[in-house]
Amino acid sequence: MQTLPIETIAIVEATAPDVQAKAAAIIFRMWHHLPSEATRRLLFAEFAIEGRVVGLLEAITVSARRKWPEPLPRLLTPAENEGTDSIYSTMEPALMLALTEALGKMGTSVVLNAWKQAFRSLTEGLAG
Repeated sequence: MQTLPIETIAIVEATAPDVQAKAAAIIFRMWHHLPSEATRRLLFAEFAIEGRVVGLLEAITVSARRKWPEPLPRLLTPAENEGTDSIYSTMEPALMLALTEALGKMGTSVVLNAWKQAFRSLTEGLAG
């Protein structure tokens, strides 16, 4: 996995405070857009980053600026009988819808695309 383009990292980092400020609303909106309980459980997954535990939105932000294969351990994992690829693929549209709704005018196609790329970076990094 390659590092994301500097422009993408800059956009994610610049919008991260607004996303974190609206984290509860974004997670709530994602909850309603997700098709299964397995994906809903991952909304509350915890990630271990440099000795502290963070949630999904902060993990996406951190993964945008990390160089893989540095590990980003996930403390809560999908059930083994659930395919992680299919779970993550259903989470991405829910994240994009939730960000669009929560960010309003700030949720431009450029901003949403940067967050999509960062989310993919996180999920690809977790898939190994």
